[in-house]
Amino acid sequence: MIAVAVVAAAADASRAPTQVEVRGVRAAALRSLHGSGWVVSHIRISTIKGRDGYASAAVTNAKTGVGGEMILRSRSGQWRELFLGQNDFCTVRAPIAVLDDLGFACSKPKLELQPSVVTVGAALTLSGEHFRPGRLVTLMAGPPQSEGASIGSVRARADGSFAKTVKVSVNAAPGRYVAIACQDGCTLKTTAAFAIRSQQ
Repeated sequence: MIAVAVVAAAADASRAPTQVEVRGVRAAALRSLHGSGWVVSHIRISTIKGRDGYASAAVTNAKTGVGGEMILRSRSGQWRELFLGQNDFCTVRAPIAVLDDLGFACSKPKLELQPSVVTVGAALTLSGEHFRPGRLVTLMAGPPQSEGASIGSVRARADGSFAKTVKVSVNAAPGRYVAIACQDGCTLKTTAAFAIRSQQ
């Protein structure tokens, strides 16, 4: 028996750019992409680092329709390109907090369990952060050094978090266990230890 814990998603930390910022970012993007057939289609600007402005611009190749992401930084009132591509966003030379705010989820995923010692037949809540927004998170559990068995799945919220509550089987063997939360074929994953005890 599985129950899902419903928690409200956190508000987006980004804000809408001003018209001046839009013009500046578009001008920088068009200069960088001049002659390549790319056009800017969407812009969002981070405000996490105070005076250090960052922007994420989704771009689409006008000839092929192939899309990518451009990351720019404002210095002395001028926007400059830091990155253009379809993946490896987390390799950009920018604070991880800024990249997270721009929607690239570069922080290492975290998994917390409540409680850390659970009685057979009781509920166990798995809470995660810094997962890829909107994508399915696979949840597994098993003894240490084992592959683990599926205990459910949940879709990460827009802020990369999730929460799910599962009921521990009354037939589960007492002992130490490891919970696993992973995405995209477990190319992104994290673990947390817990214990199961018998009913007193």
